[in-house]
Amino acid sequence: MINLRAVKYILLICASLSLMCTAIISPALPMMKKEFSSYHNAEILVKLAATVPNMLIAIFSPIFGFLIGRLTHKRIFLGVFLVIYVISGVATYFLKDLHYIIFTRALLGISISAIMTCGLELISHYFTGHERNKVLAAQTTVMSLGSIVFTMLSGYLCDINWRLAFLLYLTGIAIIPLITIYLRRPDDIQHNMQASQDTIKASSFGKIFGEKLPLLICIIGFANMVFFYMIPIQVPFLLKAIEPNISGKMISFVITMEVVISAFFVTKYKRLKKNRSFESMFAMSFCVMSLSYFAMSYSNSYTSVLLCVALYGLGMALMMPNNIIWIVNSVSGKNRAMWIGFLTSGMYLGKFISPLLIAPLISYVGMFKSYRVIAVIMLFIAILVSFITDGIKKPHHFRRYTKKKA
Repeated sequence: MINLRAVKYILLICASLSLMCTAIISPALPMMKKEFSSYHNAEILVKLAATVPNMLIAIFSPIFGFLIGRLTHKRIFLGVFLVIYVISGVATYFLKDLHYIIFTRALLGISISAIMTCGLELISHYFTGHERNKVLAAQTTVMSLGSIVFTMLSGYLCDINWRLAFLLYLTGIAIIPLITIYLRRPDDIQHNMQASQDTIKASSFGKIFGEKLPLLICIIGFANMVFFYMIPIQVPFLLKAIEPNISGKMISFVITMEVVISAFFVTKYKRLKKNRSFESMFAMSFCVMSLSYFAMSYSNSYTSVLLCVALYGLGMALMMPNNIIWIVNSVSGKNRAMWIGFLTSGMYLGKFISPLLIAPLISYVGMFKSYRVIAVIMLFIAILVSFITDGIKKPHHFRRYTKKKA
């Protein structure tokens, strides 16, 4: 018999490890900049050490997705990259050369892309139907909570010595033997569970885009991250504009609030979705996030920004599990892992490119109005999606409406 509870916890812990690449190094950045100040362009190199894993995750996730979908022994693949993850993560504790640190951080990004993609693919193999959707939703919660916990632990250790924070990567060692004990080949598991294969139901967008639906979901994941990263990147500057003497702790509290609210409400995803389609959940989340940014564009106090960020967290709680569950249920067979990789790539590419896309907008219309512009864009997308979905579900009503317009 397969201990599915143990399998679920192992895969959820693997998901939390993926957030450590940013959570651990963020509090250490000021101390790293000070220690490596003798390097030419030290500030740029230190920031590169923080961002290079995201770039490598975006590049390698589709590649690993293609490979994982065709591998038989996925647990061996996962175990190997967990070892690389631990070694490359802990290496910063020992290394004295910043260039070597950047290299090991690049290896860390490659290992995380493998772990994330393989973990999602294994969830889709071990679990089916509603149970799979529950695990995928729980993964988003665990990732949010893991981000909070590891950031706090890293901050505490950095007060002692910034290098100590990187020893947190040793937590990955505990998972390696558990993989050997509890994870079996997916084919064997499906046989032992006597689980029926999920029937992939055609969604409203599926009727329009057909086999291109997974690509659309990846684009949605990319756009969502471009919009979302206005919070961790731009909100600190917005708060400084409102309250010039605001402390770093107060800014951190606002950023953390989004994660906390998202982690809490993502547990309600199943109840909120019920009989709603993935398209409806997408439109609903964009409406909520649009309202948040629109209100933020008129904010004039710390409290109002805090409430707006909390509201955005509610929208993200609907969006994140929806995208993952949507793509897992839209693709089957060997291509599922590949599209999971593309979704992961799109999300991390969105994180990386967001400041580059938003900066010209801020320069043109200003900080506050830029949130209003993005709010209008998100609301327009939400209305368009709702209109198309309703038209497909009620074609006679849709045709009657278009004839009247004509």
